[in-house]
Amino acid sequence: MLLLEVIYSRQHRPDDDLSVRYYARMLFREIQRDVVLLPMFREYMQRPVQHLNVPEAFYLMSLWMVPEQTDNRESNLHTCYSKIAGLVLDELRGRLPEHPAAAWTTCKKNPFGPTMWTDDQTLKLLNAMNVVLYDQLALMKEGRTGGRIGFRTEHAAGMLGVNLHNVQLPHSSMICWHKADGEEYLFIDVVRRGMRLSWEQVTEELNADHPEVDLQMLEPFPRAGLLRRLINGAVHPDARRPGTGFDLISLETLACWARSDCRPNTAAIVDLMSTMARARPMYTRRLLQQFVETNGSLVAENERRGLEALMKHFKRMYKRLVRSLDEQEAEVQELADLRAAGRAVGDYRRQFGVGDVVTYGDGCLAVVYGCSPYYEISQDWTANSRVCSGLQRGHKQPFYSLLLEGDRFGYMAEEELQLSPDPQPISHQEVGRFFTRFDGERYAPIAPLAIRFPEPLCEHETKANFVESSTDGSDSEWEDDVGDEEDDRRPSPPTVWMGVWPAMLPEDSDDEDTDG
Repeated sequence: MLLLEVIYSRQHRPDDDLSVRYYARMLFREIQRDVVLLPMFREYMQRPVQHLNVPEAFYLMSLWMVPEQTDNRESNLHTCYSKIAGLVLDELRGRLPEHPAAAWTTCKKNPFGPTMWTDDQTLKLLNAMNVVLYDQLALMKEGRTGGRIGFRTEHAAGMLGVNLHNVQLPHSSMICWHKADGEEYLFIDVVRRGMRLSWEQVTEELNADHPEVDLQMLEPFPRAGLLRRLINGAVHPDARRPGTGFDLISLETLACWARSDCRPNTAAIVDLMSTMARARPMYTRRLLQQFVETNGSLVAENERRGLEALMKHFKRMYKRLVRSLDEQEAEVQELADLRAAGRAVGDYRRQFGVGDVVTYGDGCLAVVYGCSPYYEISQDWTANSRVCSGLQRGHKQPFYSLLLEGDRFGYMAEEELQLSPDPQPISHQEVGRFFTRFDGERYAPIAPLAIRFPEPLCEHETKANFVESSTDGSDSEWEDDVGDEEDDRRPSPPTVWMGVWPAMLPEDSDDEDTDG
């Protein structure tokens, strides 16, 4: 709850504390997925097929994609579906008081489970639902798509004890209901005000419009393996789907679990080690340790020794990772000390600074989060690819790393950019990774970024002391300010933050040489 208070605190303005809220969100997502959501996926995937439900599968995936919105999202959806189901119960009480559902004081809390009624009782309940959806709520007059109405119908019907199914046919407005008597399906066309069609009627219409379509596509969407299909589809990067690199790793991790129905068996452990070892070595080690403790009697002695060697290897990987982070902090601190002593390091003339909001193309907005003195690719590759052939100044000009609208990244030459005359906040999920706030004119970079990329040199500045940077190996020259005048347009960089990296847990430490 503390992390959610940071993410959604009313004390924050939308453009303040970007970095704090970004990392709070990342931390909350990792904890929520590991501790809360993974057990929910495991419970769902290990149920009998008859107890699986399509809306629940989609709902679980929505929770995994945006864990921090679980409470708000669930509350809004539940309110919508409960309202529809409540109106249907009112309709039943008025028209069919003898129906068993009319005696309910409220609808089910969730839409999952088999149909509770006889075929005749189900048809009467669906009649009442049609009255509510198409007469009282007039959904078809609001321009909604068949898919959205179908999902509402399916979900609300589930809360009233009727189990409806999606069909496999893409972009279909059909949902179907499996009658209790026999193997017959009844099809419901949500676009045509809930019209009911038999198998023969549906196939006749489908053959007339799309004779090449496989009629098997009219079968209910297979519940067994549905969640795995959704997960595998989400793993592939999609520019239209928001998410960070951390989110993609989490989806790959979930895909590994899904291949074994979230059971920690040998195949799952092997997949998880190949996916997560570099990014989360200690998490991988603990999974491996749990596997050994759980399956100790089934693991051969030579396999056990091999697994124990792997656990030690992951421990060494973690220590090297921590040491690498400490070295990066030391480099930033060294650079900060040089700046504090008035000795400039490795800067070069450029027009834009980190945090500037710029425009490119037809006025599209972007924000600078990094820069280099020239195109940072080998000259041979640059010549062969001709990526700089259309630039008047060629590749020997500053290039900028950019956050673009729509969660995209860019790398553009200085001549392609202009300082935005009307700076606006950028819509990008990674903005808090690089910046602390937006002051209405530009973004304030986090402390290490501000130190690595000082503000651009002005034209009146002159050359001064040259110091070779140990952080980037640059042999460029620095220039000191002339006079005591300050640039009022740009705030000074904040003091570097020297955080303490998390220590290992007691059970993770040993007396071995960390490098072997």
